[in-house]
Amino acid sequence: MAGTSGVVNPIDLHVTMEQLMLLREAAERERSSLEGFVLDAALDAARAHSSSKRRVTRDEALALLREARAAVRHANPLNRDLAAELLDERRAEADRE
Repeated sequence: MAGTSGVVNPIDLHVTMEQLMLLREAAERERSSLEGFVLDAALDAARAHSSSKRRVTRDEALALLREARAAVRHANPLNRDLAAELLDERRAEADRE
């Protein structure tokens, strides 16, 4: 980002002169007004962001659950009751205090 002083442009965004020139050039290439170009870019970014937060389907959730269970089985091949072990450790620690 060249320069630190902001320039107020017609759409009231504080940008450097270099950024403003780049936006104007891009808007001209798209044969759009500066305002229209920036608005379109912002809307495209918003749509891309919101579509990346789609809901997980039931089948996808079940597949993720199967993967998580497989990872736990891999990490705990003796099938120990890890929750019970943790509770026992916490109780022993509390008794020592």
